[in-house]
Amino acid sequence: ATDLAEWLVKNGVPFRTAHHRVGSLVGFSKEKGIPLDKITLEQMIEIIPEANEECLELWVPEKSVAMRDTTGGTAPNQARIQVAFWQSKFAE
Repeated sequence: ATDLAEWLVKNGVPFRTAHHRVGSLVGFSKEKGIPLDKITLEQMIEIIPEANEECLELWVPEKSVAMRDTTGGTAPNQARIQVAFWQSKFAE
């Protein structure tokens, strides 16, 4: 859900609005017994009008991890940097 809120903000939706809409989507998911990754685009658009096909990909764990490509983040590139750093420290 955090990735969806971040996506909305990145696409011009004010944070407060994004937070509220994603919260409504989570409530819908819970109420209907539908996991977030099984919600259709049509259902999502009813609650989050700015949603598009790209939003459905936000539920893929590998893509979520890869999006965190900042220093210390979870992206594979960042993990490699940390592994190399610590390997060099232990080699000293």
